Amino acid sequence: MKFLYNGVDIISSSKPSKMLVNDYVGGEADELIATFPNAKLWAEWKPKVGDIVQLIDGSFDSGILYIDNPQIQNDICRLEAVSVPLLAIKPRTKIWRDIRLTNIISDCASRAGLNFQTYGIVDYTYTAISQNSESDFAFLKRICTREGYAVKVSNNTLIVFSEKYMENQPSGMTINKKEVAPNYSFKNGLNLLSRVRVCHYNVTKKQSIDQTATDTSIIGGEMKINELCSDSGEALRFAYGHLRNANKNSKIGCVQLLQQTELAAGSVVTLEDFEGENNGNWFVYKVTQDAVNAKTTLYLRRPLNY
Repeated sequence: MKFLYNGVDIISSSKPSKMLVNDYVGGEADELIATFPNAKLWAEWKPKVGDIVQLIDGSFDSGILYIDNPQIQNDICRLEAVSVPLLAIKPRTKIWRDIRLTNIISDCASRAGLNFQTYGIVDYTYTAISQNSESDFAFLKRICTREGYAVKVSNNTLIVFSEKYMENQPSGMTINKKEVAPNYSFKNGLNLLSRVRVCHYNVTKKQSIDQTATDTSIIGGEMKINELCSDSGEALRFAYGHLRNANKNSKIGCVQLLQQTELAAGSVVTLEDFEGENNGNWFVYKVTQDAVNAKTTLYLRRPLNY
C-alpha cells in the first residue's frame, strides 16, 4: 500500500489504523476516510484543507483527492478527502442560451482546472438553462439527471456518461456465492415511481408541452414536473430521465469480498449460485475499498432498460 500526501509516500512513517475509500459511480464525490494513531507527528506535518492525497493499493488507485476536513485530537489524526476540487463547489449564477451539453461540461471542467471525458452521451443543444446560485458540480448533475446521465470527478477528470450505456456493458467478473462474506443482502428500493409527467407552457409560442414516461413494471407513485422544454421530444426525454433517477435503485444488493482492488464503481458483475432471482448481471454503483482490513464491498443495482 502507498499513501501519498502531497506527492510523498508517508506509510513508512505513519501507518493508518483505518483507510477507507468510497468510489461512487456518480452524483457524489469519491471520498477517503483515514485515521492515524500518531497525532503528534501529524501535528508537525500540519495537514490543511486543499492538501492532496492518493491511495494506491494493488491495482486500485483512488486518484487525486483533496483534504476537506483534517482533525487532530485524542492522539488520533483523522483525514477526510474528496475527489472534487474546491473550485467546483463554489456557487455561481449564469444563463446559458443555445448551448450544447459538451460546451457546458467543458466550461465547468475548465473553471475547476479539470480535464473532461464523456461516454455514451448525445450532445444535445438547449435553448436556455438557468444556473441559480449553484455550484458547477450541482448544476451539471441536475441537468444531466434529466437526460439519464451521471456526473463523476475522478483523478482530476470530470466524467459524464449515460447510465444506460454503462449498465449495458459486458460483465467483467463472475462472483460466486462461496466467495462472499455471510452478510450479503438484496432488497427492493423505496419511493419508486410508475409515471413521471413533464409539462411546460411556452408563452411566446402559446404552446403547451405535456409528455409522460411510464414504467409498467413498477407499482409506485406519480410525479408532475413543470420544466422548461423546447419541444415534446425534449420533454419526453426529461420525463424518462427523472423516471430513471427515481427507479434506478428499485433492486439493490450488497456483497463483501476479500479485497479485489481491480473492482471499481461503474463496472458490471455477474452473480451466480445465489437465491432466487438474485443471479445474473448487476451494475456496481459504489465500491468501498478497506485497505487496512483487505475487504472490498460492492453496492449493486439491477440495470434498467431506459
